[in-house]
Amino acid sequence: MINMKWTDSEIKKYAVGALIVGLLIAGISGYLIFQRPLWNHETLALLIGTWMAFSALVAMRSGFRKNFQVFILSTIGGVVASVGFPPSPLLPLMFFAFVPVFWLEHQYYSGSIRKGRFLYGLFNFFLLWNIGTTFWITNTAFLPGIAGMLINTGLMVLVVYWISWIHKNARIDWYFGTLFIAGWLTFEFFHLRWQLSWPWLNLGNALASWPSLAQWYEYTGTLGGTMWILILNYLFFQMVRRHGFGRELWRWQAMGKWALWLIVPMGISLSILWTTKVDGPELHAVV
Repeated sequence: MINMKWTDSEIKKYAVGALIVGLLIAGISGYLIFQRPLWNHETLALLIGTWMAFSALVAMRSGFRKNFQVFILSTIGGVVASVGFPPSPLLPLMFFAFVPVFWLEHQYYSGSIRKGRFLYGLFNFFLLWNIGTTFWITNTAFLPGIAGMLINTGLMVLVVYWISWIHKNARIDWYFGTLFIAGWLTFEFFHLRWQLSWPWLNLGNALASWPSLAQWYEYTGTLGGTMWILILNYLFFQMVRRHGFGRELWRWQAMGKWALWLIVPMGISLSILWTTKVDGPELHAVV
């Protein structure tokens, strides 16, 4: 997917710079948190700085070059998922955010990477997504918020690993998309119904900033949105596997199925929005 031929010395050189920057960000934001009674994005800066410093230390280990592609792709995916999730209005990014997860699973399934690298990539992806979208919880409960993010990250990693374990042992590749989507929907369903519930990162919530596209939630709930987003991600991953990022990827023969899965649910939602009549008196509220 990405061909990187950096040497160990080059990676270590950049890792030193990342370590210094990460420690500076974490130090400054930590000082501001200590000085101020109320926090806003200082906690996000502290968590990102800490992640940068920790990742840099990992990158300084000899042989990290073998993990470099896994690190870069999982980092890009985690950032894209964070930027595409509410309150951000950049919903279209969520249609591609899970592509690195599918790539990691495919690499592990085919034997291109070992279990340790696979789990490391998953943990990096989900940790960044949790930090980028639920950091605000630490503004009211710092340590419990961090614990919650780590636990939720671990659960997400375990779910994908469990799905991959089934895939790898069954050795049937054609049904993996259905297996993954069904497994993730099962996770979200039960994750809403137990004591460690963490409902904010249900993928269907990504449409919260675009309610006009989520009108069919009255029939499917947010799990319908989760399924839609995962289908789009998986179809795009399959397109990239077959065609790469060249011109063929953007032709209708390659894009047709993905475009239909994108457009048809949007059209249904807009149709529901435009044809639904709301009766009753208008209420004007002043806040």
